[in-house]
Amino acid sequence: MLGLTLKGVSLALREGRISPTELCRKCLNRIKKTQHLNAYITVTEELSLKQAEQSETRLRQGVPIGPLDGIPFAVKDNFSTRNIKTTCGSRMLKDYTPPYNATVVQKLLDQGAVLMGKTNMDEFAMGSGSTDGIFGPVRNPWSYATSYLTQSGASPDSDWVISGGSSGGSAAAVASLTSYLALGSDTGGSTRNPGALCGVVALKPTYGLLSRHGLIPLVNSMDVPGIITRSAADAAIVLGILQGFDVKDSTTVPSPSSPQELPEDFDVRNICVGIPKEYHAPGLSQDILAQWSRVADLFESAGARVKQVSLPHTPYSIVCYHVLCCAEVASNMARFDGLEYGHRSEMNSSTEVMYTSTRHEGFNDVVRGRILSGNYFLLKQNYQHYFVKAQKVRRLIADDFRRVFSSGVDVLLTPTTLADAARYHHFTQEDNRTRSTQEDVFTQPANVAGMRNKTFKRFQTCGRTRGDVHRKCGRVQGRTYTRQYGCTQILNGLYLIQHLLESWNPPKVLYNTISHSPIHTPIHTHIHTHIHTGNTSSSVGSQGAGVQLLQSSGGQAGDNLNRSPVHQRDTHTHTHAHTHTHTNLTGCVSVRENLRSQRKSTQAWGEQDSNRQPSPENSPVQAGFGVTFIALFLIIF
Repeated sequence: MLGLTLKGVSLALREGRISPTELCRKCLNRIKKTQHLNAYITVTEELSLKQAEQSETRLRQGVPIGPLDGIPFAVKDNFSTRNIKTTCGSRMLKDYTPPYNATVVQKLLDQGAVLMGKTNMDEFAMGSGSTDGIFGPVRNPWSYATSYLTQSGASPDSDWVISGGSSGGSAAAVASLTSYLALGSDTGGSTRNPGALCGVVALKPTYGLLSRHGLIPLVNSMDVPGIITRSAADAAIVLGILQGFDVKDSTTVPSPSSPQELPEDFDVRNICVGIPKEYHAPGLSQDILAQWSRVADLFESAGARVKQVSLPHTPYSIVCYHVLCCAEVASNMARFDGLEYGHRSEMNSSTEVMYTSTRHEGFNDVVRGRILSGNYFLLKQNYQHYFVKAQKVRRLIADDFRRVFSSGVDVLLTPTTLADAARYHHFTQEDNRTRSTQEDVFTQPANVAGMRNKTFKRFQTCGRTRGDVHRKCGRVQGRTYTRQYGCTQILNGLYLIQHLLESWNPPKVLYNTISHSPIHTPIHTHIHTHIHTGNTSSSVGSQGAGVQLLQSSGGQAGDNLNRSPVHQRDTHTHTHAHTHTHTNLTGCVSVRENLRSQRKSTQAWGEQDSNRQPSPENSPVQAGFGVTFIALFLIIF
């Protein structure tokens, strides 16, 4: 029962095969058995049982209040929850209890969903491994997989692999079957990264589609609530519930009109898939490059047109992202001063001393470092040189996407991470700044390149292909598994993402209910899909690292990107969108040989990956990337 999808468990609840209370107790027992994963900071056992009993009463009376009635869910600990501690994984907010619910949390509760608890994370969502919070690191459930332990001979207490971050707790909670869905947040890949590494679906909706009210801000102009589920269809269900205008968040937009019935079929040959050549980044492992090539083959063999495209300013996006991120972090973290809420130092001989000691005690080195960098970038003598230039580069990055999407390309296929999940002791050998520089290289452009959407209320259609195609999946210690998947393609429009999600499901992972060892079925995939549509910028991830799909839909790129993003109530809307209708595209351009040749020439980029094992035992960190970024910080410090 714990391995069912949202649709499956909802049907079981309505048919009386299991009650909400029984289901809740199963999840609570599962949480206790998987405490070693450290996925949860707070478990709301009493509240969840009360909510489950209320749901059971409604279902018994035949009046469920929504499709999620009685279904357990978890929430990342940077979303406000009324009368439940919200810590952001930081000592600064260790004892903070909000008086209200975040909008997305309230929407789930209004549907009758049962809150299981708050999940672990990097402190204030600053990280890519869920290793930097005060409650300890999150362990990837796949560290305890029967196949991994058998083949590697690893000790799970010493050789466990990271879950990704910063929403690692949410991804681990869903992957370990303690909840059916979880909320995360995504500023530069914080939902997509752990979704890929933990083998679950991770959806990053476009900025403005979901309300940020109640999400403790990191970067106001890039933060979005994320959705983590076990199947693509589940992500579509949750997206439909959470999206829409919120009077408490001026950046939100109305929900798009959705057709009651979607077309069953459409011709995949109408799709043009772009392969950005700049995403052949130094540090990209041979295994991920191979998966990238295989997915390109998947599209091409299904009849889609696949061609190479260029996003020339991509190499500068990570530096641009960091400058803007630190500037907004410095602004947002200023509120934590010990005077209003949160931690307060006992050193209070003066206001200045109390303020300084509070922030030193309350923030870890990562947060303090970003605040310091942000304040440096915003100094009067540096503002034009760093912050304004970063905004200009942001415009150029957005223009790159606009040009590609206006050239007839429907989607972009790119990697998600440089390599598989790394072992903890390897991952922590690098400092947070270097790790984030390398791990965010493929995900943060979606947050940086804000493209304004102008087609929110337009009726659109979408569909899926018939039949299955074979797709090779990732490896565990060198062993390759395969499985058939429904070939999912994209036509155009605002709601096609939902049909895509309903069609393209990642592998299912079944867990032994007696022990805490996950059981392969056997599927262990690296594929991670990232889609930009008119109303959603989303990612569908599964175990390991992999590839992304970036889709466009109507709008003008780069609007309002010259605004300062350091204001609390940012009014510009980011969507990744250009609507194009393509019919009967012919002359398919193959890029398979190009990708294969790139695989053979990776050493020319200075990589050290050719002799790597593509398993979780290796760190994805490579020294060859981010030289400009590192040099920038050498200048600063």
